[in-house]
Amino acid sequence: MNPTIRRTRSQIVTLIVPSPSMIELRILGALEIRVRGNDGFVPDLTQAKQLAVLTYLAAPPRRLHRRDTLLALFWPDLDQQHARGALRKSLHHIRAALGDEVLKGHGNETLELSSERLWCDAAEFEHALSCGQLANALELYRGDLLDGLYLADAPAFEHWLDAERAHLRERALIAVRTLVGVGRESGDDAETARWTRRALELDPYDEKMLRQLIASLDQIGDYAGAISSYEALARRLAEDDEGEPEDETRGLIEQVRSNRATTSSQNGPTAHIKAPLSADDCYAKGRRLFNEFGPTAFAAAEGWFNRAIELDPNHGLAYSGLGCLLAFRFIHRARREDLDRSVLLLQRALELDPDAVEPHAWLCYAYTRLDLFEEAMTAGARAIEADSRNPLAHFFHAFAFVAREGRRYEPGGYAMAVPHLRRALELDSTMIPAMGMLGTICALNGCYEGARVMLDRAVAIEEAGRFRDVRFLGGLLMRGMQHLQENQLETSRDMLLRATERYAEAEHVYCKVYTATAHCGLGEIAVQRGLYDDALAAYGRALDVAAANPEKLGMGFLAVRARLGLATAFNALRMQRDERRELAAATDLLEQRAEYDFGWFAGVCDGLAAIDFARFHSRAGRPADAMAYLRRAAASGWNDKQSLEMDQCFARYAGIAEFEVLRAELTRRCSAFQESLVGPAIEAST
Repeated sequence: MNPTIRRTRSQIVTLIVPSPSMIELRILGALEIRVRGNDGFVPDLTQAKQLAVLTYLAAPPRRLHRRDTLLALFWPDLDQQHARGALRKSLHHIRAALGDEVLKGHGNETLELSSERLWCDAAEFEHALSCGQLANALELYRGDLLDGLYLADAPAFEHWLDAERAHLRERALIAVRTLVGVGRESGDDAETARWTRRALELDPYDEKMLRQLIASLDQIGDYAGAISSYEALARRLAEDDEGEPEDETRGLIEQVRSNRATTSSQNGPTAHIKAPLSADDCYAKGRRLFNEFGPTAFAAAEGWFNRAIELDPNHGLAYSGLGCLLAFRFIHRARREDLDRSVLLLQRALELDPDAVEPHAWLCYAYTRLDLFEEAMTAGARAIEADSRNPLAHFFHAFAFVAREGRRYEPGGYAMAVPHLRRALELDSTMIPAMGMLGTICALNGCYEGARVMLDRAVAIEEAGRFRDVRFLGGLLMRGMQHLQENQLETSRDMLLRATERYAEAEHVYCKVYTATAHCGLGEIAVQRGLYDDALAAYGRALDVAAANPEKLGMGFLAVRARLGLATAFNALRMQRDERRELAAATDLLEQRAEYDFGWFAGVCDGLAAIDFARFHSRAGRPADAMAYLRRAAASGWNDKQSLEMDQCFARYAGIAEFEVLRAELTRRCSAFQESLVGPAIEAST
């Protein structure tokens, strides 16, 4: 193969002519485009902007992209007409270079790259990590995403690129550190040294990793390698005017030199040789990390579970642990393949141990996320039958009922979930997810007192950090949003500001969704106070979080809410053109469900999205549209009669026949739901 090198204004790119074969797009490190088994020059695909568009479309997670999003990312300074022309030109060049079939349009507003036609190393890197193939993933990671590329006239793209570079680099570091840990714990110093060197290639200033390398090299007798590794860091720090290595690093190298001088005749090791880890040891390490419930911890736990399975292919708990991890990682990145693989692993765990409770419980969750509600109900019932005192079994069974009503709008699911949530809390009084879910469905059904009780409890546990097993967050956010729902604006604002500070950088799978939700809440408070510039800023921050994390569970609903919030502020400021743009974008997002994930999540669902639209149209003076969306909300599992009376956007319609009919129906539903709350169990659980 004879690649042709073309220099763009940003970097060197290797390009080779396409054919019906699969196109290889390598974007980790310097950009390369190849066609397997072919040789030649790719014409007219050397402009940095075209390459950036291609990379953005190819980057994981592969999904539909709205043209409006591409315009804002790549041509923010052009008007709509000229920006669309520039996008059409870039897409034309991509098709001309790589073939018409590489891009697939879906109507006039969305498009995607063909997975059958184009292979991307970044997507394969993520896939390998999700399958626990850490070494294979690290072979693909040749460097930073689009190393050297810079678009001065596209700051939003640069922001996305910086975030993606950091994310992928961190994923690579997690993988290599996991392999270092496996080598260290198994007593394989050569393997530890190998992966430690790789870790230092990714982060050459990591002195903790350098000390590990020095110890491993000294252990296998590579004294020269240990010394040269230390001296390389010392030179680098001196060249950067950063002083000397840390005291601990200098002390270790002096110890290595001293041991070399005093024990060279014995050729003795300087480090303790550890016994190899068993499959049970690896599983236990994975389980502890899983309970941290963060993306970084998940990646490390995945490595340990896979290691346990390698050591013992019949280790049922390891299959179950890995299946649980993949099922719940769906919150972090909402990929169907994680759920599919989770189901297979959990089924394998049950083949190895038919009496196990955990696989049944997590199958209930995975099936629920796949909208396979009959299978979910069966799995949940089996988990409870196997162990009626398992709080997770009751929680996931309740979740299946709640999601079925929230997704399929089948009445009665919320009420059927209540006894299982109460039972879960009797068994584990620190279970924030059960409190949050019960509080959420109480609020959706107009039972604000029940919501307050549950969410106050969740806040207390979150702030005290008193978790029985798994670390959960979210109580602070949900309580702040409930205060907002009850028009307690100052208290709500204080809690939501605390939530944004706590969740913005926290290592937890829920945090990006929670952060976007909190910003939306702050935007609503600003609207109610007439502070429209503050509202634009808050909703803009929410949209930034959503745009940077489109794969997070339910993030699409928050992008819709943020755009409607922007439209509301623009309406109040008489900026009609901007209002129409944001309203159209919100409407298209909800109808097409492209670009973002629209999975059911506490506080975001179809019913609440309809309420967001109803509130916007009411404020914009369009009562007919507001009533239409209120009916749509009621048909989508929203039963909050109190909101009709407390929210000034809706209370203004009191006395109108259509509104009163809706209120009567919701009153009936709320009464039926509240009957499920009667009894001592909910009091005992609080």
